[in-house]
Amino acid sequence: MTQSAISKQISNLEQSLGIVLFERTRRGSDLTLEGYILLTTTQTILKNLERVSTHCIVNRARLKTEKLIIVDLEY
Repeated sequence: MTQSAISKQISNLEQSLGIVLFERTRRGSDLTLEGYILLTTTQTILKNLERVSTHCIVNRARLKTEKLIIVDLEY
């Protein structure tokens, strides 16, 4: 992805969220407080999504090896 394409995506994200993510200066760019909050929250969400995915894979493997027997006690 080119630098201009990344800049455009960041600009679109800032517009859609209604916040400024980077403070732009002559020496470069720094995250604003809102940008930092978005970054850390997104990292947490992605870690949790990975945990959920792993949990589902493990449980799917267990279900293939275990059988659940349900018995009606009034039978």
